[in-house]
Amino acid sequence: MRVALVDYDSGNLHSAQKAFALMGSQTGAEIVVTSDPEVVLRADRIGLPGDGAFPACKAALEAVPGMVDKDGYLWRGQIDTATHASGEEIEKESRAQSERALAKGPRPGHIDTHMGTLFVKIDYTKAYLKLAEEYHIPAMVIEQTPAVTAKFRKQGYPITEESLKAIAAYKLPKLDDFNSAPDGKTYEDKKQKFQELVRSLSPGLNEIIFHPSVLTDTLKAVETAVDLTLEQLEAEKSA
Repeated sequence: MRVALVDYDSGNLHSAQKAFALMGSQTGAEIVVTSDPEVVLRADRIGLPGDGAFPACKAALEAVPGMVDKDGYLWRGQIDTATHASGEEIEKESRAQSERALAKGPRPGHIDTHMGTLFVKIDYTKAYLKLAEEYHIPAMVIEQTPAVTAKFRKQGYPITEESLKAIAAYKLPKLDDFNSAPDGKTYEDKKQKFQELVRSLSPGLNEIIFHPSVLTDTLKAVETAVDLTLEQLEAEKSA
C-alpha cells in the first residue's frame, strides 16, 4: 500500500512525517511525501497534514488571487497573467517559490520567467531582476544587443526603453541569446530543425529550452502548447 503525505508548504508536515514513518515500519506501507498531484492521484491512501494550519494555508493561497485561475492553476498564458496579476503579487509568489526551492535542497542554478511572462510588464521584470540579485541566483536575462532586441520585439515581447534600462542595470551574468526548440510535425522533422538551430548559434552563452514530457492531465491543465510528447516521439521512432 502506498500512502501519499501531501506537502502543500503548510501544516505540521514534520510531525506527520515522523508518525507516518512509524506506521509504515509497522505495517509495511510505503510512505511518500510529495507535492506532485500525479503521485497523490496514484496513492492508495492520502494524508493531509493540518493541525489547525488550514487558516494560514488559505491565507497564503488568497495572498496572490490574481496569480491563479478558477481551478487554482497559474494562468496558462502571458496575457491572462498580465490582465489579472499585479507586480506585487508576482514578487510575492516568485519570492515564495525561491524560498521553497532553497529550503528543499540544492541551490537553483538560475530562475526562469514562466514562459516569458515576467518580461510582459515592466513591474514584473523589475521584481524578477530584483529577486535574482537579492538571492544571487542568475535570472534568465538576455544581453540586449540591437539584433536581439529586434528579434524578441518581432516575437511580440514588449521591450521598451524602460525595460532595456532595467536589463542594462542588472548586475548578474546574462545570456547572449535564447531559443526554444522548434516545432515539427514528426520526430524526424523536429530533430532536423533542432540540429539546424544548434548549427546556427553564434558564439557565446546560448540557451535552448526544450520540455520533453509524458502527457498527463496536469500537463494539459498548465500547458496549452503541448505538441510532441515523449509518447508521441517514441511512436514516431518505432513506426
